[in-house]
Amino acid sequence: MAEKTFALLFEAISAAETGFRIGARHAILAFARGQNGEDAKSRAADRLHANGWLHPNLKKVKEAGNPDHMSDDILRSAAHEAQKAGFGFVVYREEIRPDA
Repeated sequence: MAEKTFALLFEAISAAETGFRIGARHAILAFARGQNGEDAKSRAADRLHANGWLHPNLKKVKEAGNPDHMSDDILRSAAHEAQKAGFGFVVYREEIRPDA
């Protein structure tokens, strides 16, 4: 079975190597290839950990579709990276408030 590309919305806590304030919670839109959503979630969570993101909490997952149809250049680039290398992601700079 061929792998598909999935879009996964996470919240995760930043560690020092991320370049963001340590301990801040951020939304992350990840794109990962997998046989199914669970496979893509596992790959994405592993890669987020490898990039300094702690406690990734999956909020949503869906099949990504064709990245060429994405109007946002940054998201399209991350989706293309996932198609080539298996994973790509975008971190939203604004911190998620602790009470959110």
